[in-house]
Amino acid sequence: MTNKFILNNAQNLVRISTPYNKGMGFFIAEYGWIVTKEHIVRKNKSVTITGAGCATQSVDVIYLDAENDLAFLAAPLGHNMSGFSINDGFLLEVDSSVTIVRCAINGELESHLGRVTDVYRDNRSVDYILYDSEVNACNDGVPLLDSNGVLLGICSFIYKGGRNIYYALPTSEILRIAQEFEKGRGVSGVRCCVCHHIHFETEDDSKFCNHCGGHIETISSLPEYIPQGISFEVERMMRTMGFQPELHREGVNKWSLLHGSAALQIAYYEKTGLLTGDVVLCSLPALIEDDLIFRYLLKENLTLQGFSFSIREGDILLSLMIYDRYLNPETMHVQFKNLLEKADQYDNILVHSYGARWKKHGSGIVNY
Repeated sequence: MTNKFILNNAQNLVRISTPYNKGMGFFIAEYGWIVTKEHIVRKNKSVTITGAGCATQSVDVIYLDAENDLAFLAAPLGHNMSGFSINDGFLLEVDSSVTIVRCAINGELESHLGRVTDVYRDNRSVDYILYDSEVNACNDGVPLLDSNGVLLGICSFIYKGGRNIYYALPTSEILRIAQEFEKGRGVSGVRCCVCHHIHFETEDDSKFCNHCGGHIETISSLPEYIPQGISFEVERMMRTMGFQPELHREGVNKWSLLHGSAALQIAYYEKTGLLTGDVVLCSLPALIEDDLIFRYLLKENLTLQGFSFSIREGDILLSLMIYDRYLNPETMHVQFKNLLEKADQYDNILVHSYGARWKKHGSGIVNY
């Protein structure tokens, strides 16, 4: 799979973030929705999406289906996503080539070739595609494609018997569910786990399925997320810096945002009481002929107060660490402001004086 292929299809992929989880999804033009996994967006009325085909924004969750681990999101405003070509009929044979376009740890898209290892039929007569291309939790919900870029299914994995098993819900099943959900004519719906019908919400909606009377949790009844403690202080700081925290949440106690040419990643580890801020400044030179850049980073680490340089996956990071016992909102704001100011200085020095490469964050996708 070529880089040209990735570029041609990147606009159809989105990164999905919630206060509890994160993953991936993709656009299906036939219905104008984003498809993802239910466990990624569970307990959320709306989620944040970002990608090459749309601006970072909040979109509504319109369908939840725990039985099939499938969810639909409303289309983002102002998008230019065209969708994948779809295989809605035949099943691939074992050993057929497949490809996954996923997000690497540095935030850039990459393709990964694999093959079909088996087709597993469950007790509902759904034929899941088993394959050997690796998918991690951050890439749950990416599309499974054939060698021509045709959509075969939506990817996920389970841990069983001491190993990961990678599988995809086939496109034919996604389309069958989409056709069933479309009967609601734009009304949000949740699949009942008792009778397996879709419960469509009404103005006088109750907590009971309108088919069988079983208890059901509708999307409109889900509570809004309210940050507490250190998370509340972090998000208050972000607002004073001019950011909307809702658009920058990356799972539990994690946030990611762009500031100029730098990507700032904030994380709070409740068990240890540690709050960290990592700014991805730039990448190491493509060709390293001497150790000057490493000498410079080590020398600066000796003199920097409160900050430190590190290297991760070829990227140069400037970081700070604060323990919550020493934290107050005023000093936290000052320290993160200083971190960003230092980052603006150092990335220019590293690029212009030591041959480092600017880091591309054009897709708005930044991974931990």
